[in-house]
Amino acid sequence: MSRYSKYKKLILEDKRSIKFDFNDSGKIHYVYRITEIKTNEHYYGSRTQKTIDILEDFWSYCTSSKRKKIILENKNKYKVKIIKKFNNKSEMIIYESFLHNYFNVKQKNNNFFNEANQTPFFFTCEWDEERKLKQSNAIKGRPQSKEHIEKRTKSSKRRKHTDSFKKNMSESKKVLYRDKTNHPMFGRKHSEESIIKNKKSNSLLIQIFDDNDELKFTSDMKFEDFCLEHNLPFKMFKKSYQEKGSKLYKKRKPRNKDWEKYKGWYALNTCLSKN
Repeated sequence: MSRYSKYKKLILEDKRSIKFDFNDSGKIHYVYRITEIKTNEHYYGSRTQKTIDILEDFWSYCTSSKRKKIILENKNKYKVKIIKKFNNKSEMIIYESFLHNYFNVKQKNNNFFNEANQTPFFFTCEWDEERKLKQSNAIKGRPQSKEHIEKRTKSSKRRKHTDSFKKNMSESKKVLYRDKTNHPMFGRKHSEESIIKNKKSNSLLIQIFDDNDELKFTSDMKFEDFCLEHNLPFKMFKKSYQEKGSKLYKKRKPRNKDWEKYKGWYALNTCLSKN
C-alpha cells in the first residue's frame, strides 16, 4: 500500500469524513506546484478548473499565496507543474493535504512558501514569535464600530454552553487558580469608582407588573434569589428589565407551564442606592 493510500485510509476512518463526496462533479479539479526557479522554493495548492486550457486557468488564478502579485509580475521566474487531476473536489483536497503533510510545507526551512498545512478538514499554521507579536499589535487599540460591537454582543447572547463545557471550564479554572498568584485580581484592589458601581448594581429596585400594568412585586434584594423565593422566571424578568420593560412570552410559550400566567408581564428597575 502506497503512502497516499495509507494516509487516505486514516482520513476516511475519521468521523468528519462523512462530509466528503466522491461522485464525479463533471469538473476537473487539480493539485499544482509552482516553483521559483532561482531559489527552488515551492508552493503546493489546488484549484477547480474554470477555463478550457489548464495552464491558462492556473495563471488566471495564480495561487492564494501572499506572493501572488510578485509571481504575476515575474512569470518568467516561476515554473508550474500540474501534479494530479481529479473528477471530484474531495479527492483533490485529500491529496493536497497529503502533500502538505508529507513535506510539512508550513515549515519555513523546508523550501516552501506555503504558510499553512492544508488538512482534509482545516488549515494548520505555524507562526514564529515575531509574527505572533506583529499580529497581536495590529489588533490592539483598533477601534470597533458600534455595528460590529452590537453584532458580537448579539451572537454571544445566543450562544449556549453545554453542561460538559461548563464542567470542563470549572475544572480548568480550579486547577489554574490553585496558585492564587494566577488570578487576574491577585494583588489588585477595586477603584472607588468600581466600588460605587457595584453598590449601585446591587441596589436595584426591581418592580414587576402584570399584563394590566398593576404592580405585583417589588424586589430590593438580589433579584435571582427573589425570583427563586417567589417562583418567578428569573431569566425572563431579567431580560425584561434590561430591555426597559419588554413583555414576557410574546413570541413563544414558556417551558414551565406554571409560568404561562406571567404572559404579558414585565419588569422595570430604578437605580436607587440603599441608604
